[in-house]
Amino acid sequence: MAITKIIADSITSGAIANTPSFRAEVASNQNVTDGSATLINFGTETFDNGSCYDGTNKFTVPSGEAGKYYVYSHCYLNPSDLNRANNLSIYLYKNNSRWMMGKRDYRSNTGSAGSVTCQDTMDLAVGDYIQIYAFLDNTTGTPTVTGSSSTKSIFGAFKIIE
Repeated sequence: MAITKIIADSITSGAIANTPSFRAEVASNQNVTDGSATLINFGTETFDNGSCYDGTNKFTVPSGEAGKYYVYSHCYLNPSDLNRANNLSIYLYKNNSRWMMGKRDYRSNTGSAGSVTCQDTMDLAVGDYIQIYAFLDNTTGTPTVTGSSSTKSIFGAFKIIE
């Protein structure tokens, strides 16, 4: 009973929490360069506990907060015209190097817009930073990362309680 109360009090007081943490969205459609990895700007912060997100495109592990983090991004990628996409991908970059990829490959039969997710549990040191890039290969047109109230593109992370 006493241990349960200590844990409950710690959670209520914030002594045990998944912080630092943040979530951000693409504010409006963002054009990306066809056939090239483009840094996505997630300019609308939903929350930022621990001041770990720069408000534009970078999550940085703050001082004293090294550890395991769950990092995720879910983006709606639009090739600008129906049945024009060859490849829709998002890349999770760690310290300016590609770490992981989420992908929809339409090369055998061109496709339309779609959602792509990329996520990982990462062991991060103080100062490590994460960014999300989009790669769209189209047959024609200007591709976009969609940002709207009904079709959200998001980026977030939180520290895992160990």
